[in-house]
Amino acid sequence: MDRDDLAVLLVGASAEDVDRIHRLLYEWSIGPENSFPVQLALLTRTQWRIAAGIPRTVNDSRKLIEQHLSQYCQETAALVKNLGCVTAKQTDELKQLISAHEKIIQEISDSMRRSAAEAERTADQIQARLETGASHWEQAMNVFDAERVKFEKTCKEMDAQLAWRNLLWLISGLIGMLGIGIGVGHYILR
Repeated sequence: MDRDDLAVLLVGASAEDVDRIHRLLYEWSIGPENSFPVQLALLTRTQWRIAAGIPRTVNDSRKLIEQHLSQYCQETAALVKNLGCVTAKQTDELKQLISAHEKIIQEISDSMRRSAAEAERTADQIQARLETGASHWEQAMNVFDAERVKFEKTCKEMDAQLAWRNLLWLISGLIGMLGIGIGVGHYILR
């Protein structure tokens, strides 16, 4: 995302904050294209681009309106100057100019409404994806916890079996040594 776009969105923020957000977006954009941070960064970047374009559209609209207003003022002065000669003709032209001006204002207004609606749709999509991601994360954590409990249970069972096996080997060893001791005792006594 262009730093100028960020500057438009973060009017009044310090340069340090703008740099921090720009670094954050850059770091989010790094990685596999199907990863959640990259998808989130793409959605965020799209939303911010749309939001950054709104002030430009408004500014362009204002300039266009000022330009048309300036032209309108010049033509009105000419009409007043030549009112006696060409009143009917200039009245028609003035009506056309007003109609064109209204049409331009309507187009600008429609464009701004579409941009706002698109920004709202993008925000809704981001919210839905964040909620889906949170749900998947919660499910993964639940599965992980269940598997951890199973693993701990299996480890305890294996430890218990190992303890029994060691006890059996110890008893077998003691019985074997006792047998050898008895055998040696019988051999010495004979």
